[in-house]
Parts: sequence; structure tokens; C-alpha cells
Amino acid sequence: MTSRLSSFVTALLLFALSLLPVRAADVATTPRVEARLVSEMIGVPAGGGVISLGLILRMQPNWHTYWRNPGESGEPTAITWTLPPGFAAGAIIWPAPERIAFGELANYGYSDRVLLRIEVKAPADVRAGQRVTFVANAQWLVCKDICIPEKATLDVTLPVVEPKHPETLYPSLDDADPQWHEAFAGNRAREPLHSASFDARFSANENEVTLFFFPTLNRIERGVGAQFFPYEKGLIKASAPQVS
Repeated sequence: MTSRLSSFVTALLLFALSLLPVRAADVATTPRVEARLVSEMIGVPAGGGVISLGLILRMQPNWHTYWRNPGESGEPTAITWTLPPGFAAGAIIWPAPERIAFGELANYGYSDRVLLRIEVKAPADVRAGQRVTFVANAQWLVCKDICIPEKATLDVTLPVVEPKHPETLYPSLDDADPQWHEAFAGNRAREPLHSASFDARFSANENEVTLFFFPTLNRIERGVGAQFFPYEKGLIKASAPQVS
């Protein structure tokens, strides 16, 4: 009897374990969002340097997450890092958002998919042959008709490798991971330009802000139009109409 009971309990336990969700350490899935932590490069450069990690959020249809300035409601995605000794992570480098109507409000955020890029600086004493793990504790607010706060702990482990061009701070394209290089390259095209790239001025009265760009940006010249997204919250009413 004891042997039969033991066999039954073992079989039941194995069945229960088979029902547990299985996921890779760098991926977490909710009913609304798939979150993934990826690296632009195949490894960390020996002798130090800067690599880019990316938090990818893939939303279900009609759901969205938020930019650093969420607009008239919402909260931006946040990441808290656990890094190997000597490593340092910068702030999120946000790609340009879209303007999302939410009832009578307007928000700034991302639908479908977004990659949030973070530059991580490696110390000079990292050596080829080591492996290092980066852990991101990510939190985001995902909204549709309702808003739901979500979070995930994601990690990615990379080898320390000899860089192809050790004289540069940033790894070269030769060191890029072919699976993710195109996604990071597309993201950089949507990241803010430094103000030195063009001359921008503004005028303001009680009800209106007017922006001037010199020379006129190529995107506007082609008739695509422009949207203004204030980097800080509370500067303008996000739902107010914009004309370019």
C-alpha cells in the first residue's frame, strides 16, 4: 500500500510539474504583453567599452504602453538594474512615441511593439572568457479600455569577447548580433537628435506655442507633417490640436 501511494504521489507530482509554464530567462509573457531583454552585441568587449541592451515590449492588439512623458494619463516604463561589479547602466534612450487618443485625453506611448535601449558601460578589467549576467526588473503600465500595471524580472547572460576593433569605445558592426542588429538600428533612427543638428526656436502666448526649425526639417518638406512631443510632462495640453 505504501509503495502504491508513493508511486501515485510521484505520478501526480510529475503531472503537476508538466502543467507549469516554461519560459526562457530573457522572456516573460502576460495575457497582454511579451517582454524580452536582448543585447545588440554578441558579447561584452574585453577591456571595457559600451554595449546596448534593449527591453522589448510586444503588446497585444489595441493595448499600449507609455513614453517617458505619458501625456495626460499613464506612467512610463521603468527599469531597475542588477549588474555585475563595475558595470553601469544609463537611462532609457526613448524612441519617438505616437500620440494615442484615450477618451477625451491624449497620451504619448507605443502600440504593437517598442524597443527601449539602454547603454551599459563595462569596466576595464573584464577579460575574455568570462560570462556576465544583466538583470532588469522592469515595470510598465499597459492600457486598453482599462490600465493594468505589470512587471517582470528579465536577464541576459553574455560572454566577454575580444572586440574586433579594440581602439573604439563602442563595439563595431562586426560584433553585432545578427538577430537583433536591425531592430537596434531602426530604433536609433527614431531616437532624439541632439539640438546641435538644427536650429530650433519657439514663441508662446497664453493659448498657443509656435515652434520654428531652421533649416526646415526634411520630413516636413516632404509633406509628412510633424508632431511635437514635450520631453517633460505638464508643458502643454497633449490633447490640444497641432498644425504643421
